Amino acid sequence: MKKNSSESLESLTYKKIKNLLIDYRLAPGQRLVYQDLANMFNVSRTPVKNALSRLEQEGFVTLIPEKGYMVKEICRKEASELLAVLEMLELHSVREIVRKHLSVVTLREIKKILEAYAKAVKKELDRERFIIDARLHTKIVELTGNSFLASLVKEIFEKIYLQIRISGLSQKRGNVAKDEHEKIYRAIQKGNVQEATKWVTLHAKNRKNNILRNAFKDDQNKNFTSFLFT
Repeated sequence: MKKNSSESLESLTYKKIKNLLIDYRLAPGQRLVYQDLANMFNVSRTPVKNALSRLEQEGFVTLIPEKGYMVKEICRKEASELLAVLEMLELHSVREIVRKHLSVVTLREIKKILEAYAKAVKKELDRERFIIDARLHTKIVELTGNSFLASLVKEIFEKIYLQIRISGLSQKRGNVAKDEHEKIYRAIQKGNVQEATKWVTLHAKNRKNNILRNAFKDDQNKNFTSFLFT
C-alpha cells in the first residue's frame, strides 16, 4: 500500500508540474527549484525529483550541470523540424478524413472547437489560444481513426507550444489562423481533397513563419531566470 501511495503521489506531482507548464506559469528557460515546488504542492522533495526526471525523459525539462533543472526551451532548428513533420502528418490526415465523407454529427466537435478559437482570438494572446489550436488540429487527426497518429501530433504540439516563448508571437496571426481553420473545415465538409490540402499547406506555412520569425528574436541574449510563483 505504501508503494502504491508513493507512486500516486509522484504521478500527481508530475501532473501538477506539467499543468504549470501548460498554464505557462513555468515559462521556457525558467529554473526549477526542488524546495519551491515541494512547498507549493506540500510534498517532500522526492516526488518532485522523480516528476522532474520523468519530464526530462519526455523532453519538457532539461538538467543543466551545477544549475539543476530548467524548463526546456526549444531552439529554432528543433521547431523548424517539428513543424515540418507536423505539416506532413496533417496533410496525410486531412486526405484520409476527406475521403471518409464524415457526417455533420461527426464534424460537430470540430465546429465547437472552431467557435472556441474564434472567441479566444478576440482576447490578448495567451496560452489558452494555443491549447485550443492544438486541440483543433489533434481532433482533426483523431478522425482518421489512427490513435498512434493522433498521439504523435498531440506530442508535437506540446513540444512546440510548451517550449517557445509566446511573448513575441503576432497577435494578428490569430484572426488569419481562424479564417484558415474555417476554410479547412469547409473543405472537409464538402469532401474536397484538393481544397483541403491547399488550405492545410498554407496554414502550416503561415504557422511556421510566425513561430520561426517571432519566437526566437532573443536567441542571442537568452538568460535563464529564477523560478517565480505568480
